[in-house]
Amino acid sequence: MQRIPGNLLGALCLFGTISVGPVFAQSGPHIVMYGIADASLEYSNDEANAQLSGSPAVLQPGQSGVRVTSGVNSGSRLGFRGSEAIAPGLRALFQVEHQFQVDTGDGTASQFWNRQAYVGLDTDWGRVTLGRQYSPVYTLLQTYDVTAYRLYNSWDKFISVSRWDNALEYRAPRLGGLNIFLMVGLGENLVPTETSKPPFDTSGMRSGNRYGVGARWSQGAWSVGAAYQAYAIRSLSPGYDVDGAYEWSMALGYRVSQSIQLAAGYLVNNNNLKLLAPPNVERRQIAHYLLSAAWTVGGGRFMLNYVRIDPQQAVAQDRLGLSYEWNLSNRTSLYASLGLDSHFSYNTNATGSAATATLADRTFFALGVRHLF
Repeated sequence: MQRIPGNLLGALCLFGTISVGPVFAQSGPHIVMYGIADASLEYSNDEANAQLSGSPAVLQPGQSGVRVTSGVNSGSRLGFRGSEAIAPGLRALFQVEHQFQVDTGDGTASQFWNRQAYVGLDTDWGRVTLGRQYSPVYTLLQTYDVTAYRLYNSWDKFISVSRWDNALEYRAPRLGGLNIFLMVGLGENLVPTETSKPPFDTSGMRSGNRYGVGARWSQGAWSVGAAYQAYAIRSLSPGYDVDGAYEWSMALGYRVSQSIQLAAGYLVNNNNLKLLAPPNVERRQIAHYLLSAAWTVGGGRFMLNYVRIDPQQAVAQDRLGLSYEWNLSNRTSLYASLGLDSHFSYNTNATGSAATATLADRTFFALGVRHLF
Protein backbone atom coordinates (compact mmCIF):
# COMPACT_ATOMS: atom_id res chain seq x y z
CA MET A 1 0.00 0.00 0.00
CA GLN A 2 1.19 3.48 -0.84
CA ARG A 3 2.03 5.86 2.01
CA ILE A 4 -0.38 8.76 2.47
CA PRO A 5 0.50 11.91 4.46
CA GLY A 6 -1.03 11.91 7.92
CA ASN A 7 -3.13 15.04 7.48
CA LEU A 8 -4.56 13.75 4.19
CA LEU A 9 -5.09 10.30 5.69
CA GLY A 10 -7.12 11.78 8.53
CA ALA A 11 -9.32 13.73 6.15
CA LEU A 12 -9.92 10.76 3.88
CA CYS A 13 -10.84 8.52 6.80
CA LEU A 14 -14.00 10.60 7.12
CA PHE A 15 -15.20 8.80 4.00
CA GLY A 16 -14.56 5.33 5.38
CA THR A 17 -12.01 2.66 4.55
CA ILE A 18 -9.08 3.69 2.31
CA SER A 19 -7.45 1.40 -0.22
CA VAL A 20 -4.98 1.98 -3.03
CA GLY A 21 -5.05 0.15 -6.37
CA PRO A 22 -7.82 -2.09 -7.76
CA VAL A 23 -11.28 -1.94 -6.16
CA PHE A 24 -12.30 -5.03 -4.17
CA ALA A 25 -15.72 -5.85 -2.77
CA GLN A 26 -16.07 -4.62 0.79
CA SER A 27 -18.85 -4.70 3.34
CA GLY A 28 -18.60 -0.99 4.18
CA PRO A 29 -17.81 2.34 2.52
CA HIS A 30 -14.38 2.71 0.98
CA ILE A 31 -12.30 5.15 -1.05
CA VAL A 32 -9.64 4.31 -3.63
CA MET A 33 -6.68 6.50 -4.55
CA TYR A 34 -5.26 5.89 -8.03
CA GLY A 35 -3.29 7.66 -10.72
CA ILE A 36 -1.15 7.65 -13.85
CA ALA A 37 2.35 9.07 -14.33
CA ASP A 38 3.31 9.31 -18.00
CA ALA A 39 6.42 11.02 -19.45
CA SER A 40 8.35 10.78 -22.70
CA LEU A 41 11.06 12.23 -24.90
CA GLU A 42 9.21 13.82 -27.82
CA TYR A 43 10.52 15.00 -31.19
CA SER A 44 8.44 17.48 -33.19
CA ASN A 45 9.27 19.16 -36.50
CA ASP A 46 9.23 22.91 -37.22
CA GLU A 47 5.67 22.89 -38.58
CA ALA A 48 4.45 21.13 -35.44
CA ASN A 49 5.74 24.09 -33.42
CA ALA A 50 4.38 26.79 -35.76
CA GLN A 51 1.77 29.37 -34.84
CA LEU A 52 -0.34 32.09 -36.45
CA SER A 53 0.72 35.63 -35.57
CA GLY A 54 0.38 39.18 -36.89
CA SER A 55 -2.53 41.01 -38.54
CA PRO A 56 -3.41 39.67 -40.99
CA ALA A 57 -2.32 36.39 -39.41
CA VAL A 58 0.68 34.70 -41.02
CA LEU A 59 1.88 31.18 -40.24
CA GLN A 60 5.29 31.40 -38.56
CA PRO A 61 7.19 28.07 -38.50
CA GLY A 62 8.83 27.09 -35.23
CA GLN A 63 11.93 25.00 -34.68
CA SER A 64 12.23 21.22 -34.70
CA GLY A 65 13.69 19.58 -31.62
CA VAL A 66 13.36 17.23 -28.65
CA ARG A 67 11.71 17.93 -25.31
CA VAL A 68 10.55 16.09 -22.20
CA THR A 69 6.77 16.08 -22.14
CA SER A 70 3.86 14.57 -20.23
CA GLY A 71 0.71 12.79 -21.35
CA VAL A 72 1.51 11.44 -24.83
CA ASN A 73 0.25 8.01 -23.78
CA SER A 74 -2.21 9.04 -21.06
CA GLY A 75 -2.92 12.28 -19.26
CA SER A 76 -1.02 12.08 -15.97
CA ARG A 77 -3.52 12.27 -13.12
CA LEU A 78 -4.35 11.73 -9.47
CA GLY A 79 -7.82 10.50 -8.66
CA PHE A 80 -10.11 9.32 -5.89
CA ARG A 81 -13.22 7.23 -6.30
CA GLY A 82 -15.46 5.60 -3.76
CA SER A 83 -18.75 3.88 -3.15
CA GLU A 84 -21.02 2.79 -0.33
CA ALA A 85 -23.66 0.07 -0.33
CA ILE A 86 -26.66 1.75 1.29
CA ALA A 87 -29.30 -0.93 0.74
CA PRO A 88 -29.93 -3.89 -1.57
CA GLY A 89 -29.95 -2.43 -5.08
CA LEU A 90 -28.80 1.03 -3.93
CA ARG A 91 -25.22 2.29 -3.91
CA ALA A 92 -23.72 5.78 -3.56
CA LEU A 93 -20.62 6.63 -5.60
CA PHE A 94 -18.25 9.47 -6.44
CA GLN A 95 -15.12 10.18 -8.48
CA VAL A 96 -12.76 13.17 -8.76
CA GLU A 97 -9.61 13.48 -10.92
CA HIS A 98 -6.82 16.04 -11.13
CA GLN A 99 -4.59 16.15 -14.24
CA PHE A 100 -1.00 17.38 -14.02
CA GLN A 101 2.23 17.56 -16.02
CA VAL A 102 4.96 15.12 -14.96
CA ASP A 103 7.69 17.12 -16.71
CA THR A 104 7.01 20.33 -14.73
CA GLY A 105 4.61 19.40 -11.93
CA ASP A 106 2.16 22.03 -13.13
CA GLY A 107 -1.60 21.56 -13.39
CA THR A 108 -3.20 21.58 -16.83
CA ALA A 109 -6.21 23.85 -16.18
CA SER A 110 -7.51 26.56 -13.87
CA GLN A 111 -9.82 24.17 -12.00
CA PHE A 112 -8.10 21.58 -9.79
CA TRP A 113 -10.42 18.62 -10.45
CA ASN A 114 -10.19 19.26 -14.19
CA ARG A 115 -10.96 15.78 -15.54
CA GLN A 116 -14.01 14.34 -13.78
CA ALA A 117 -15.79 15.39 -10.59
CA TYR A 118 -19.17 13.81 -9.88
CA VAL A 119 -21.35 12.12 -7.25
CA GLY A 120 -24.40 9.96 -7.70
CA LEU A 121 -26.53 6.90 -6.97
CA ASP A 122 -26.48 3.51 -8.67
CA THR A 123 -29.75 1.57 -8.47
CA ASP A 124 -31.53 -1.37 -10.07
CA TRP A 125 -33.30 1.23 -12.24
CA GLY A 126 -30.10 2.80 -13.54
CA ARG A 127 -27.32 5.16 -12.49
CA VAL A 128 -27.75 8.91 -11.92
CA THR A 129 -24.72 11.18 -11.45
CA LEU A 130 -24.21 14.94 -11.04
CA GLY A 131 -21.08 17.00 -11.77
CA ARG A 132 -18.35 17.37 -14.38
CA GLN A 133 -18.63 14.34 -16.68
CA TYR A 134 -17.75 12.97 -20.12
CA SER A 135 -20.14 13.96 -22.91
CA PRO A 136 -22.26 11.32 -24.72
CA VAL A 137 -20.23 11.40 -27.96
CA TYR A 138 -17.01 11.10 -25.94
CA THR A 139 -18.41 8.17 -23.94
CA LEU A 140 -19.48 6.34 -27.09
CA LEU A 141 -16.34 6.69 -29.21
CA GLN A 142 -14.00 5.77 -26.34
CA THR A 143 -15.28 2.18 -26.49
CA TYR A 144 -14.31 1.91 -30.18
CA ASP A 145 -10.95 3.71 -30.30
CA VAL A 146 -8.51 0.82 -29.74
CA THR A 147 -6.13 3.15 -27.86
CA ALA A 148 -8.94 4.21 -25.47
CA TYR A 149 -8.07 7.86 -26.28
CA ARG A 150 -4.32 7.48 -25.82
CA LEU A 151 -1.22 8.28 -27.89
CA TYR A 152 -1.10 10.38 -31.08
CA ASN A 153 -4.27 11.09 -33.07
CA SER A 154 -6.70 9.29 -30.81
CA TRP A 155 -10.35 9.92 -31.65
CA ASP A 156 -11.08 12.24 -28.71
CA LYS A 157 -8.96 15.01 -30.32
CA PHE A 158 -11.79 15.67 -32.79
CA ILE A 159 -14.74 15.97 -30.37
CA SER A 160 -15.79 19.60 -29.80
CA VAL A 161 -16.47 19.32 -26.05
CA SER A 162 -15.35 16.19 -24.19
CA ARG A 163 -16.40 17.09 -20.64
CA TRP A 164 -19.53 18.94 -19.52
CA ASP A 165 -19.76 20.99 -16.33
CA ASN A 166 -22.97 21.03 -14.25
CA ALA A 167 -24.06 17.80 -15.92
CA LEU A 168 -26.81 15.34 -15.00
CA GLU A 169 -26.35 11.88 -16.54
CA TYR A 170 -28.64 8.86 -16.51
CA ARG A 171 -27.39 5.44 -17.58
CA ALA A 172 -30.14 2.88 -18.03
CA PRO A 173 -29.68 -0.72 -16.83
CA ARG A 174 -28.13 -2.96 -19.45
CA LEU A 175 -30.83 -4.65 -21.54
CA GLY A 176 -29.28 -7.68 -23.17
CA GLY A 177 -26.47 -6.17 -25.21
CA LEU A 178 -27.94 -2.64 -25.21
CA ASN A 179 -26.56 0.33 -23.23
CA ILE A 180 -28.41 3.70 -23.27
CA PHE A 181 -27.19 6.94 -21.66
CA LEU A 182 -28.63 10.47 -21.55
CA MET A 183 -27.10 13.73 -20.33
CA VAL A 184 -28.08 17.35 -19.70
CA GLY A 185 -25.44 19.99 -18.97
CA LEU A 186 -26.94 23.13 -17.46
CA GLY A 187 -25.39 26.36 -18.74
CA GLU A 188 -26.69 28.23 -15.69
CA ASN A 189 -26.48 31.54 -17.57
CA LEU A 190 -28.91 33.29 -15.22
CA VAL A 191 -27.16 36.48 -14.11
CA PRO A 192 -26.85 39.43 -16.57
CA THR A 193 -23.38 40.79 -17.26
CA GLU A 194 -22.19 44.40 -17.54
CA THR A 195 -23.30 44.46 -21.19
CA SER A 196 -26.93 44.20 -20.04
CA LYS A 197 -26.87 47.19 -17.63
CA PRO A 198 -29.42 50.01 -18.23
CA PRO A 199 -31.63 49.66 -20.14
CA PHE A 200 -31.19 46.09 -18.82
CA ASP A 201 -31.52 44.38 -22.17
CA THR A 202 -31.01 40.66 -21.58
CA SER A 203 -32.44 39.54 -24.94
CA GLY A 204 -28.99 38.34 -26.02
CA MET A 205 -28.67 35.97 -23.09
CA ARG A 206 -29.12 32.26 -23.80
CA SER A 207 -29.28 29.25 -21.50
CA GLY A 208 -25.98 27.69 -22.53
CA ASN A 209 -27.57 24.28 -21.87
CA ARG A 210 -26.29 21.10 -23.49
CA TYR A 211 -28.22 17.94 -24.32
CA GLY A 212 -27.09 14.52 -25.46
CA VAL A 213 -28.04 10.87 -25.85
CA GLY A 214 -26.15 7.75 -26.85
CA ALA A 215 -26.68 4.02 -27.29
CA ARG A 216 -24.41 1.03 -27.82
CA TRP A 217 -25.35 -2.54 -28.69
CA SER A 218 -22.95 -5.47 -28.58
CA GLN A 219 -23.38 -9.13 -29.46
CA GLY A 220 -20.48 -11.55 -29.53
CA ALA A 221 -17.56 -10.06 -31.45
CA TRP A 222 -19.66 -7.22 -32.94
CA SER A 223 -20.61 -3.85 -31.53
CA VAL A 224 -22.44 -0.82 -32.97
CA GLY A 225 -23.33 2.52 -31.44
CA ALA A 226 -24.44 6.11 -32.06
CA ALA A 227 -24.58 9.36 -30.07
CA TYR A 228 -25.83 12.93 -30.53
CA GLN A 229 -25.23 16.11 -28.53
CA ALA A 230 -26.35 19.72 -28.99
CA TYR A 231 -25.12 23.01 -27.52
CA ALA A 232 -27.14 26.15 -26.79
CA ILE A 233 -25.08 29.34 -26.88
CA ARG A 234 -24.67 31.54 -23.78
CA SER A 235 -24.92 34.90 -25.56
CA LEU A 236 -25.75 36.26 -29.00
CA SER A 237 -23.15 38.67 -30.39
CA PRO A 238 -24.42 41.56 -32.54
CA GLY A 239 -24.32 40.75 -36.24
CA TYR A 240 -24.35 36.97 -35.78
CA ASP A 241 -27.06 34.37 -36.14
CA VAL A 242 -26.67 31.02 -34.36
CA ASP A 243 -29.13 28.18 -34.81
CA GLY A 244 -27.35 26.02 -32.21
CA ALA A 245 -24.29 23.83 -32.54
CA TYR A 246 -24.42 20.05 -32.55
CA GLU A 247 -22.35 16.94 -33.26
CA TRP A 248 -23.15 13.31 -33.75
CA SER A 249 -21.29 10.07 -34.29
CA MET A 250 -21.71 6.41 -35.07
CA ALA A 251 -19.25 3.55 -34.85
CA LEU A 252 -18.82 -0.14 -35.57
CA GLY A 253 -16.42 -2.51 -33.83
CA TYR A 254 -15.34 -6.09 -34.48
CA ARG A 255 -13.02 -8.27 -32.39
CA VAL A 256 -11.37 -10.69 -34.83
CA SER A 257 -9.69 -12.59 -32.01
CA GLN A 258 -8.23 -12.00 -28.55
CA SER A 259 -5.23 -10.37 -30.22
CA ILE A 260 -6.84 -8.42 -33.11
CA GLN A 261 -9.39 -5.62 -32.78
CA LEU A 262 -10.91 -3.42 -35.54
CA ALA A 263 -13.20 -0.36 -35.47
CA ALA A 264 -14.57 2.33 -37.77
CA GLY A 265 -16.44 5.53 -36.97
CA TYR A 266 -17.99 8.68 -38.37
CA LEU A 267 -18.13 12.00 -36.52
CA VAL A 268 -19.75 15.28 -37.59
CA ASN A 269 -19.22 18.71 -35.96
CA ASN A 270 -21.55 21.57 -36.93
CA ASN A 271 -21.19 25.02 -35.32
CA ASN A 272 -24.12 26.64 -37.21
CA LEU A 273 -22.64 30.14 -36.84
CA LYS A 274 -23.42 32.76 -39.50
CA LEU A 275 -22.17 36.35 -39.90
CA LEU A 276 -25.11 38.43 -41.15
CA ALA A 277 -23.07 41.25 -42.73
CA PRO A 278 -20.68 40.77 -45.68
CA PRO A 279 -18.64 38.64 -46.21
CA ASN A 280 -21.38 36.48 -44.61
CA VAL A 281 -18.95 33.96 -43.13
CA GLU A 282 -20.50 30.67 -42.12
CA ARG A 283 -18.68 28.14 -39.98
CA ARG A 284 -18.81 24.93 -41.89
CA GLN A 285 -19.69 21.38 -41.04
CA ILE A 286 -16.68 19.14 -40.47
CA ALA A 287 -16.90 15.39 -41.15
CA HIS A 288 -14.42 12.88 -39.71
CA TYR A 289 -13.84 9.36 -41.00
CA LEU A 290 -12.27 7.22 -38.28
CA LEU A 291 -10.41 3.92 -38.52
CA SER A 292 -8.78 2.07 -35.63
CA ALA A 293 -6.94 -1.27 -35.36
CA ALA A 294 -4.86 -3.10 -32.76
CA TRP A 295 -2.95 -6.36 -32.80
CA THR A 296 -0.77 -8.13 -30.24
CA VAL A 297 2.85 -8.85 -31.15
CA GLY A 298 5.14 -10.52 -28.65
CA GLY A 299 4.73 -9.00 -25.21
CA GLY A 300 3.25 -5.78 -26.58
CA ARG A 301 0.55 -4.30 -28.76
CA PHE A 302 0.54 -2.29 -31.99
CA MET A 303 -2.18 0.36 -32.29
CA LEU A 304 -3.11 2.27 -35.44
CA ASN A 305 -5.47 5.25 -35.73
CA TYR A 306 -6.29 6.99 -39.00
CA VAL A 307 -8.57 10.03 -39.31
CA ARG A 308 -9.72 11.78 -42.48
CA ILE A 309 -10.99 15.31 -41.71
CA ASP A 310 -13.23 16.71 -44.44
CA PRO A 311 -14.44 20.31 -43.79
CA GLN A 312 -16.93 21.92 -46.14
CA GLN A 313 -15.30 24.51 -48.46
CA ALA A 314 -11.79 23.74 -47.19
CA VAL A 315 -8.88 21.38 -47.77
CA ALA A 316 -9.23 17.86 -46.35
CA GLN A 317 -6.69 16.69 -43.79
CA ASP A 318 -5.26 13.28 -42.89
CA ARG A 319 -3.98 12.24 -39.46
CA LEU A 320 -2.15 9.02 -38.60
CA GLY A 321 -1.08 7.59 -35.26
CA LEU A 322 1.01 4.42 -35.06
CA SER A 323 2.16 3.18 -31.66
CA TYR A 324 3.65 0.15 -29.93
CA GLU A 325 3.28 -0.43 -26.19
CA TRP A 326 5.31 -3.07 -24.36
CA ASN A 327 4.12 -4.08 -20.90
CA LEU A 328 6.91 -4.55 -18.38
CA SER A 329 4.29 -5.46 -15.74
CA ASN A 330 0.59 -4.98 -15.04
CA ARG A 331 1.32 -1.38 -14.04
CA THR A 332 4.32 -0.23 -16.08
CA SER A 333 4.82 -0.04 -19.84
CA LEU A 334 7.25 1.41 -22.38
CA TYR A 335 5.94 2.87 -25.63
CA ALA A 336 6.92 4.37 -28.97
CA SER A 337 4.42 6.54 -30.84
CA LEU A 338 4.48 8.26 -34.24
CA GLY A 339 2.04 11.01 -35.22
CA LEU A 340 1.74 12.33 -38.79
CA ASP A 341 -0.59 15.21 -39.70
CA SER A 342 -0.94 15.90 -43.42
CA HIS A 343 -2.32 19.32 -44.46
CA PHE A 344 -2.90 20.29 -40.83
CA SER A 345 -4.95 23.51 -40.61
CA TYR A 346 -3.88 26.02 -37.97
CA ASN A 347 -7.11 27.97 -38.52
CA THR A 348 -10.10 25.66 -38.20
CA ASN A 349 -12.57 28.28 -39.42
CA ALA A 350 -10.58 29.42 -42.46
CA THR A 351 -11.99 28.81 -45.94
CA GLY A 352 -10.63 28.98 -49.48
CA SER A 353 -7.22 30.63 -49.87
CA ALA A 354 -7.05 31.46 -46.14
CA ALA A 355 -7.25 27.77 -45.26
CA THR A 356 -4.63 26.86 -47.86
CA ALA A 357 -2.24 29.47 -46.48
CA THR A 358 -2.38 27.96 -43.00
CA LEU A 359 -1.82 24.30 -43.90
CA ALA A 360 1.28 22.31 -43.00
CA ASP A 361 2.58 18.76 -42.44
CA ARG A 362 3.39 18.00 -38.81
CA THR A 363 5.48 15.14 -37.39
CA PHE A 364 5.70 13.87 -33.81
CA PHE A 365 7.62 10.93 -32.36
CA ALA A 366 7.82 9.93 -28.69
CA LEU A 367 9.60 7.30 -26.57
CA GLY A 368 8.11 7.09 -23.10
CA VAL A 369 7.18 5.24 -19.96
CA ARG A 370 3.78 5.01 -18.26
CA HIS A 371 3.14 3.83 -14.70
CA LEU A 372 -0.24 3.15 -13.11
CA PHE A 373 -0.60 3.43 -9.35
